[in-house]
Amino acid sequence: MPWTLYRYIFFDLFKLTLLASVVLCTVVAIALAIRPLAEGLLSPLDLLRFVLFSTPTLLGFVLPFAGAFASTMVFCRLTADNEILAASVGGLSYRAILVPVLALGIGVGSGLWVLSNWVMPYFYRSAAALVQRDVASLLVRQIARNEPVSMGGYVIYADRAVERDRIPHRDEAHRPTQWIMLDGLVVGRFDASSGELRSEYTAAQANLLFYEIAGQPWLTVQLRDAEMYRPSRGEIAFGEEVPLQWAIEQPYRDRPQFYTPRQLAQIKQEPYRYSAVADRHRELVQALAAEKLLQTLAHHLERGILRLDSRPQAVAAIAAESPTGDARWPQSRVHYRLRAPQFEREGQRLILHGDEQTPVRIDQHRDGTLERQWFTHEALLDVSHGLPGREPHIELRLLKHVRVIDWPTGFETPQRATILGSARWAEPLLPRLEARATTQLLELARTDYAHSETVTRAARSLEHRIHRLTLRIGSLQHTRAALAVAGMMVLVLGAVLAMNARGRTPLVVYLGSFLMALLTIVLVKGGENYADDTDLSNPQLVGLPIIWSGNALLLGAIALSYRRLARN
Repeated sequence: MPWTLYRYIFFDLFKLTLLASVVLCTVVAIALAIRPLAEGLLSPLDLLRFVLFSTPTLLGFVLPFAGAFASTMVFCRLTADNEILAASVGGLSYRAILVPVLALGIGVGSGLWVLSNWVMPYFYRSAAALVQRDVASLLVRQIARNEPVSMGGYVIYADRAVERDRIPHRDEAHRPTQWIMLDGLVVGRFDASSGELRSEYTAAQANLLFYEIAGQPWLTVQLRDAEMYRPSRGEIAFGEEVPLQWAIEQPYRDRPQFYTPRQLAQIKQEPYRYSAVADRHRELVQALAAEKLLQTLAHHLERGILRLDSRPQAVAAIAAESPTGDARWPQSRVHYRLRAPQFEREGQRLILHGDEQTPVRIDQHRDGTLERQWFTHEALLDVSHGLPGREPHIELRLLKHVRVIDWPTGFETPQRATILGSARWAEPLLPRLEARATTQLLELARTDYAHSETVTRAARSLEHRIHRLTLRIGSLQHTRAALAVAGMMVLVLGAVLAMNARGRTPLVVYLGSFLMALLTIVLVKGGENYADDTDLSNPQLVGLPIIWSGNALLLGAIALSYRRLARN
C-alpha cells in the first residue's frame, strides 16, 4: 500500500479543508452579526463572542463548499504535476488513489453528524441568547432617546424616560426585572393586517415594567391620567389608571436546532416542553379562563347584581418608600357592584345598556363603605388575558351620559367617558385549568366551548403548533443526516472532476463542484421547508425525497465523472 502517497494527499486535503472552513465560517458569522450590531443588540465584545458561537453552527453549510474546494485544489495540482499519471502508471488504480479522499470524507461526514446532533445545538442556544438577552435594555435606550418603539402591534413614544434602580415589590407570581418612569407618553395600537389605527392612548405619566416569564420577556405599561381614543367606534374615554401589556417578540427564542436527538425525542413525546407549544398551551388556558369569566359575568348580571374586586394597581410612581428602602405597591381593598337592566355580548366584552329611568349603576366600595357611584347609559366590560399565570382581568369603561356621586358628601357631577381601570373576579379560575394536560384542555375546548370563537382559535393554534413541531423534528433529523452525507460526497466529486479536467484552471474545475454543493444544500433546505409545511396533506412524503435528492444528484455526478475517468 502506498502509505506515503496516502498520507501526503490526506494531510494536504485536511489542511486546505480546515483553512477554507475557518475562513468561510468567520466571514459568514460576521455577516450574520451585522444586523444585530446595527440594531444595538451587540457590543464590540459581544460581537467577538457572537462570531465564536456562530462559527460551529455554520459548519453544516460551509464544510461541503470547503471540502469541494480542498479536493479540487489538491487534485488539480497533482494532475498538473503528472503525479496522478505517475501513480497510475505505477500500478495504482483510480479507486486506490481516491482512498485518502474517501477516508477524509467519511471523517468529515461523521464529524458533521456528531457536530450537528450534539455540539451545534449548544452553540445555537448560546448565539441566540447573546443576541436577545438585552432586548429590554434596547427598548429602554430607544425610549430614553425619544425614539418611537414598535412591538406587539403597538408603537410607544415618550418625551422623557427615567430608569429606576429599585424594583417595586408586589404580592404576585412574577416580579418585574426593570422599571422605567415615562412622561408625555403616546401609545398607538395598529391592526396587524391592515395597519389601521385601532386605538390610541395618551398619558401625562406612565410606568413601564419588564418581566421575564418562562424565558419570554413581557412588558406592562401603566398609564396615569390617560385618554383613550378608538376611531372605529368614535369612542373617547378618560381613566386615572389604564394598564396595557404584551409579550416582547423574540425571533430566536426557541428552535428545534437547539436540541440534541435525545432532547428532540423527549419534546416529541411531551411537546409542552417546547416553548412555542407551551405558549399556545398557556394561550388556550387563558382563553378558557376568559370564556368562563364571561359566562360567569353574564350569569350574575342576569341575576341582577355583579360584584368585582379591584385589581392591585401597578402604579409605582406614587408608591411610598418603605423603611428598608424598597418601593411598595399601594394596596387598596376596593370592589365594585354593577347593575344593568340589559346587556349583550360582543366578542370578549359585555355591553351594558341603560336609559334615563334605569341607568347602568356602578357602586364603588372601599373597606365595606360606599365611596362613589357612577350612572351611565352604556358601559363595557372588556375581558383581557393578562400576563401568564395571572387571572384574566376586566376593564370597566363608561361611555354615554356618565355622572358620578361622591359619598358621603352626595356631590354629583357629570363626567365624560371614563375608564375605571382593571377589576377581577374574586374566585381564581386558572388553577383548575392549569392542572389539566394538553390533551384534556383540547378535549374540553371541543366539548364544552365549541361555541366560543376565541377558544376554538386557541385550540386550533395549539394543535397546529404540535403538528408542526412533530413534522419539524422529523425533517430536522433527515436534514442533519443529508448534510453529513453531502459533506463526504463533495470531497470525492471535487477530486474526480479535477482528475478529469487535466489542463484546466483550478477555479474553473471548482465551479462544477461548487454548483453541485450549492444545489445539494438548496434541495436539502427546500425539502426541509416542504417536510414541515402543514398546508400540504402529506408534507413528509413530498419533503423527505427532496431532502435526499441532492445527495442522489451528487452520487450520479460522481458515477458519471468516474466512468469517464476510467475510460481514459
